[in-house]
Amino acid sequence: KVLRHSFDMAPGQSSIQMASAWAAGARLVLGQVKIMEKTNEIPMVPALLALLDIHGCLITTDALSCQTKTAAQIVEQGGDYLLAVKDNQEHLHHDIIARFAYAEAKQWRDLSPSVCRSTTGGHGRVDTRQCDLLCLDENDLCRCDVEQQWQGLRSLERIMCTR
Repeated sequence: KVLRHSFDMAPGQSSIQMASAWAAGARLVLGQVKIMEKTNEIPMVPALLALLDIHGCLITTDALSCQTKTAAQIVEQGGDYLLAVKDNQEHLHHDIIARFAYAEAKQWRDLSPSVCRSTTGGHGRVDTRQCDLLCLDENDLCRCDVEQQWQGLRSLERIMCTR
């Protein structure tokens, strides 16, 4: 997050950016680190995680922080992770798409997916969301391939929204 009014035009000081660890349920900031100038938050997230006791916690991040080193550090510190994946992780993104396509082609036979759907309406529109969770067992070739890079990967999740 960018700290509001933290810039100074005269000496050319840019805005201060911070990476924060947020406990959503408690609505509480657990820690923050300043993002150094001429960099982004990627190298700062591991530094922030190192300050926290995350044993037994589920750590979620946006797609920018979806990094193999971050996932490994979370597992090493005793936590679990739920990382958003977009095109920033091209190979993992492709593997996830291929795995769900394979599951659909098999009509989910021999797989145990969890599916959750919700529909809400308002402001003249109807929003439908579907979440598919696909657990990877120890003999799953997909798990073997991606777990070499993504320590602790045990499941894949896909969220689809239509309006």
